Amino acid sequence: MIKSKRVKKIQTKEEVINDLKNEFKTNEEIHKKNKEQHKVQVQIGLIKMGLPPARMYDSVLSELQFSVKELKLKIDSKFEILTPFFGYESTPDWRALKIEEAGSNLKDAKDSISEIEKHIALVEAGLADQTARIEQRQPQIIEELKKLKADMDDIKAPNYIG
Repeated sequence: MIKSKRVKKIQTKEEVINDLKNEFKTNEEIHKKNKEQHKVQVQIGLIKMGLPPARMYDSVLSELQFSVKELKLKIDSKFEILTPFFGYESTPDWRALKIEEAGSNLKDAKDSISEIEKHIALVEAGLADQTARIEQRQPQIIEELKKLKADMDDIKAPNYIG
């Protein structure tokens, strides 16, 4: 049996400096997106969780919330028809059926809102964690580059670094 050994590549000082600078720049891009394009980042996170990418999550929530209000009004009115278009619309069975259907749709809309809000909270927590890790890591990278006496002209400490 042959055991594989992991060979650790020995990096030169220049390679380490380049890796740190690349990490710093990548972190800054991610941090900027998380802060300046938060809504887009949440949408991307929701899509990665399996939600359909058709529309922005806030418009879907708004539409569902409107549907909830409308369905409550319909249920509260008990589908009283002032001028029925068809004769069956004035029968108690039809109204009972419509109330049952509206009740089911109301429950579905509320469940959908709850599910979307739960996913939004998960994505926002992930973005907050990622941003916090970046804000913690960036000063470390700067210190490591200083210890390596690297050229820091292309590295500017962001305003969140004290």
